[in-house]
Amino acid sequence: MGGLVFEDKTVVVVGAGGSAEFGLPTGPSVFGALLEEPLWAERRHGDSSFDLLSASFDEFLLDATGSHRGNEVDQFKIAARNSFENSIDMFAYRNPSFEGYSKKYTSFKIAQSMVKIRVFRDNWGDNYRIPEYNYLWRQPRIGGVRNWCAELVRRYTLRANSPDELRPNMLKIITFNYDCIIEDTFKFFLESSEQFSGVTNDHVPDVLHVFGCVPFDERVTSQSIHAGSTKLKFMREAIREEENNKIRNEIHTAKNIFLAGFACDPINLEILGIESSEARKFAINYDGNAELAGRLRKLGIPTSNIMSGSSNAPVSLGRACQQGFFSFPELV
Repeated sequence: MGGLVFEDKTVVVVGAGGSAEFGLPTGPSVFGALLEEPLWAERRHGDSSFDLLSASFDEFLLDATGSHRGNEVDQFKIAARNSFENSIDMFAYRNPSFEGYSKKYTSFKIAQSMVKIRVFRDNWGDNYRIPEYNYLWRQPRIGGVRNWCAELVRRYTLRANSPDELRPNMLKIITFNYDCIIEDTFKFFLESSEQFSGVTNDHVPDVLHVFGCVPFDERVTSQSIHAGSTKLKFMREAIREEENNKIRNEIHTAKNIFLAGFACDPINLEILGIESSEARKFAINYDGNAELAGRLRKLGIPTSNIMSGSSNAPVSLGRACQQGFFSFPELV
């Protein structure tokens, strides 16, 4: 049983691949779904009650705000259909007047991917369909593959026998994703263990969200999802200098850096300032993508520190963890 990985300060940089393993959409898949949204004039208007899982964007806005704003939203959809971009954040970057709707749509699609519908019957025999979180990320295995975040929790707790023996200062997580799944996963698994049942937020590693996140609400409603969209930041919005300095400081004081489900987009690399870091770096190339391989070479990551898959045999983050991804520092 190892554990040396967190005896040196470690930073895990999480990209879209980290949340995709829990069924959450990536920027390109959100944009792809937007292209399939019917225009207001094209959709069939019914009087059925609102159902988050099957709702269109228009129905979501109508339930959240009391107004569908059909013409404005149609302009947003048409602009997307005419765009050469393939990701919602880059579409918003090219079309700043639609940034607000892009955030609302992103928050809406994230929420749809995170919930299930529970049918509730009241005392009068009437059925109600209530959305609630599916908590897929709280399962130790997903589709027979190790939950990568659960594995990170396991590695974090090695050699600790109580909450006070945990070392949150030795592990920092920087994520470009808009969800709060990582924080929830850490708290859930630690609190579920008798050995760490007294854990508090002070015992949990910091999770720094580069572009903000949609917070968890106790009740999943269209109003809470709509409000959560205001917490998101897109690429055009400057990250506050104080936040950027904190992120870069974590990178530059790290001894080990793991790139987990992270495509190394040049803009995001610039935010991190990772190219000037002297830390040992480890990465996953999910399907052996040539562009990502070039970016990893530019970062100076040797091939021995990269788990690389192929189009026929991709290496997901969960599968990489099963094969010892977070053990790399002990092996190389």
